[in-house]
Amino acid sequence: MAKVLFTSGSTGLPKGVITTNRMMASNQQMIRSAMAFFEDEPPVLLDWMPWNHVAGGSHNTGIAIYNGGTFYIDDGVPSPGRFEPTLRNLAEVQPTYFTNVPKAFEYLVAALADDHALRRRFFARLKIIQYAGASLSQHVFDGLNRMACEVLKGHLAIFIRHRRNERRQRRLLLIILLSVPLIVLLIVHLRRRRLMMARMRIGLRHRRRRCCEQNEKCERAGHSSTRTSRNMPDSM
Repeated sequence: MAKVLFTSGSTGLPKGVITTNRMMASNQQMIRSAMAFFEDEPPVLLDWMPWNHVAGGSHNTGIAIYNGGTFYIDDGVPSPGRFEPTLRNLAEVQPTYFTNVPKAFEYLVAALADDHALRRRFFARLKIIQYAGASLSQHVFDGLNRMACEVLKGHLAIFIRHRRNERRQRRLLLIILLSVPLIVLLIVHLRRRRLMMARMRIGLRHRRRRCCEQNEKCERAGHSSTRTSRNMPDSM
């Protein structure tokens, strides 16, 4: 066991989740295989995300530890009036890997557009930008790409980390929850229909039997009348 990661407790008391060394190592190896420059150059990160969240406590800190990088704790928060410490820290730290939520990049693009020196320092060593949790506005994406081209003389890799598996699982769960009542109604309908068909078959069998019995009676009656007419003397 490497650590116990406690949840935020948003749905109740925080729960301890066991994280093994193999889990963290395999996860970081997958990240390194996708971002090979981590192995060539130890990454530099500036991050504010809480460590009781898997993104901050395992993903981001793990990138620095696994690849022998440097991790700076950001005391800024991507909210109104609380993002200034992040801008101040970015003026001192030149990250090679920068990840944040889309709202932070909105504040960042606005600040970089007005501060040429900060813009040059921010993009000077940056290899990749990563965001997650929501979509990035088009004007923010275009602004980052345009300023990166000005400083780096080329395009910057902007990488999105969607929780596609979780979203698919939620959608699948929602579909299942919505489908269960329909499936139950369909099963009930099919059973009722099967029962009605069975009753109809039984009714048809009874009718056939009655028809057969009536036909037999008619045939017997016809035979008996024929015999009687044969046994009667000729009136002539």
